[in-house]
Amino acid sequence: MNRLKTILFGTLLLLGGNAIAQSQSVPIKHVLLLDWVENPDSTAQAEVYALFENLPGKIEGFESIRFKKVILSNANFDEVVIMTFTNHEALDAYQEHEDHLRIKALAKSLLVSLTKYDYSDS
Repeated sequence: MNRLKTILFGTLLLLGGNAIAQSQSVPIKHVLLLDWVENPDSTAQAEVYALFENLPGKIEGFESIRFKKVILSNANFDEVVIMTFTNHEALDAYQEHEDHLRIKALAKSLLVSLTKYDYSDS
C-alpha cells in the first residue's frame, strides 16, 4: 500500500510540475517550414508576408518574426519562418487572431506543404 501511495504521489508531482511550467512566462519559438507551390500567385504571397510582418505590432507578447530561405532540405522546403512569443498565452492569441486566420486561408492555395513546431530554450 505504501508503494502505491509513493507512486501516486510521484505521479501527481510530475503532473503538477508540468502544469506549473506551462503557466510560467517562458519564451516560445514557433517555427514554420514552408514548401511554396511552383509559381505562387505573387499578390496573394505578398499579402501573406504583409500580414505576417504586421502581426507583432498587433498581438501583445509577439516579439519577433524572421523569414529565412532554406539552403538545403530533405523535404524540399523553401523557407523557414521563425516567430518568438513571450509565453503560451501570446502564442494562443496569435493562433486565434483574424490576420493569422487570413494567412491560413491564403496559404491553402500557395503551399504544397507546411510543417510547424514549437520549442523553448528553457
